[in-house]
Amino acid sequence: MKANPTFKWLGVVFTSVSLTLATAHAEPDKGTDKKGTGATSEKKADKIDSKADRKTDKIDNQADRKTEKVDDKADRKTDRIDNQADRKIDSLDGKHDNKSDKIETQADRKTDRIDDKADRKTDKIDAKADHKSDKVDDKADAKTDRIDGNGRTDSNNNGRNNNQNVDRKEDRTDRRVYKVGEFKEHFPDRDRDRVVGYFASFSNREHGLPPGFANNWKNVKRLPVGWRDHLVRGYVIDDTWYASFQPVPYTWFPEVVVVPDTRLYWYGDRVVRVYEPTREVVDVIVVPSIHVDL
Repeated sequence: MKANPTFKWLGVVFTSVSLTLATAHAEPDKGTDKKGTGATSEKKADKIDSKADRKTDKIDNQADRKTEKVDDKADRKTDRIDNQADRKIDSLDGKHDNKSDKIETQADRKTDRIDDKADRKTDKIDAKADHKSDKVDDKADAKTDRIDGNGRTDSNNNGRNNNQNVDRKEDRTDRRVYKVGEFKEHFPDRDRDRVVGYFASFSNREHGLPPGFANNWKNVKRLPVGWRDHLVRGYVIDDTWYASFQPVPYTWFPEVVVVPDTRLYWYGDRVVRVYEPTREVVDVIVVPSIHVDL
């Protein structure tokens, strides 16, 4: 542990004053012997005391200045350390806030993906249920036709069949017809992959098309320039375009959900699902393995 500078200087002063006083006490006797009076010795002693006081004051002032300087330096160092600590705390707080925001954003995106996936799954289940219901109804009608046909004449059968055909037509008429923009049966990602995968198996054939489609393509009337920009969800195909589209049977994709009142069509490198009552494009699949000149 280092000694305090103030105490060190005081020790020096004390030693100096002691020596001065000792000298002063010795000299009056000498002056008295020479002149026979102590006046000179007293003046000399006063002078020495005054000098010692000034020297002591000077040392004290130097010690005070040095102490103040040390204190100032310590204060500046303390302030610097405090500022560094504050900056570090602010930096840590900023990093923590950024990390929290990032986590919340990731959580929101994940929630959105889960919701979208759930919606697609629900849509697929509903579509399957509707298709199954329609299939069951058709079977029941066919069975009823067979039962009613037993024991009746051909004319009665014809009359019965005609009546049933009218009933079926009325059933189809009663089914809701969606307005443009209301029908939302989009392709789930799994069905998109199945359609793209099916056409990819013909990538080594002419134009990357299944048998028959390559020849049909030669005779297809080409759509005007910029047709890709128009052929998107919500576009209603008019009569001038409709003839250019080639029907694609759902049977090519056994695992793809068959949506009632829709058909699949192909043109160029696109497969589209069309809502037949309004000819609205419900969804579009781009098939990268098809390579045709447009």
